[in-house]
Amino acid sequence: MKYIPDWLKRRIRSQFSRRGYHLTYVPPPSLTGTNLEWDLPKVVRLDSPIILDVGANRGQTIDMMCRIFRNPRIIAFEPSKKMFEELENKKFEAEVSCYNMALGAEVGTREFHEYENPLLSSALKLREEGGHPFQNVREIALNRVEISTVDSTISSLGLHRIDLLKIDTQGFDLQVLQGSQKGFERRTIRQVLVELNFAELYEGQAHPMEVHCFIENHGLKLVDMYEKERIGMTLGWCTALYTLSRGESQDA
Repeated sequence: MKYIPDWLKRRIRSQFSRRGYHLTYVPPPSLTGTNLEWDLPKVVRLDSPIILDVGANRGQTIDMMCRIFRNPRIIAFEPSKKMFEELENKKFEAEVSCYNMALGAEVGTREFHEYENPLLSSALKLREEGGHPFQNVREIALNRVEISTVDSTISSLGLHRIDLLKIDTQGFDLQVLQGSQKGFERRTIRQVLVELNFAELYEGQAHPMEVHCFIENHGLKLVDMYEKERIGMTLGWCTALYTLSRGESQDA
């Protein structure tokens, strides 16, 4: 590649910046730290990973996994009956198993809050105060749903590894991680992709540092934060990717 003078680089960046884009050079072997679809295959490093999708909604993450991996096996959990019907009726270009249930810290049942915006539905109730952008979103149903755990899923399905545990459960993420204790201790879980909520959106939600410390205390390290959303000038929520630290085997 021919040398590009600094003045030309600045001019190119300036032109992109005026249109709302940020241009950064990333060497081919490196992670971008901004593009999850580019980075995730480089971290997982398998063509046919086993993926647990906890909080599948209408299958947005499944669609992404089908785009970036050649032949993934995806086990998806979605407690909302309405979203689960959409999920079941979709045709995916991968091996996908769907379960109409939630995952948490222990096996049982729990009330599940369904909101008019299905992306906000959760086992936790939206806070009615605090100035967050969703406090006036209407709740349309309150259903009791079945809850299992990641550890129970690993045992019942006879899984020897989870190459990616994806959790997007609207403030209920720490409980899902707590139900994964054995999976972490046995190094069955290789990577974690989890939503971190910095804004106080739900009653009883964990602080993002609790989620972060739980994962790091179980031997995984932060790769980077993606899909950042802001409330004003402050970070509202993002998606964090973790992987087994160096020295841990990922080949077993």
